[in-house]
Amino acid sequence: MIGPSHDLSLRVSLKIRAGREARGWSQRELATRMDRPSVDRRAVNRWENGHYRPSEPHLFRLAEVFGVDVGWFYQDHQENAA
Repeated sequence: MIGPSHDLSLRVSLKIRAGREARGWSQRELATRMDRPSVDRRAVNRWENGHYRPSEPHLFRLAEVFGVDVGWFYQDHQENAA
């Protein structure tokens, strides 16, 4: 059975991809904009594919980079990409 935690991870991963693609950025460009030593293209790829969920500090930084409130990541993935 797939639970709420999986649904949340999927929603966050879809939002990261949608936010990045809406801006025309590559995974590498998003990683560079994150300006964090622990974030590279592979990390972005893992987040977008749902292998890992970003840590809270990374999620807040993603919100800053995308210019959205952190709550945007938890909204239904069918809503606008920002």
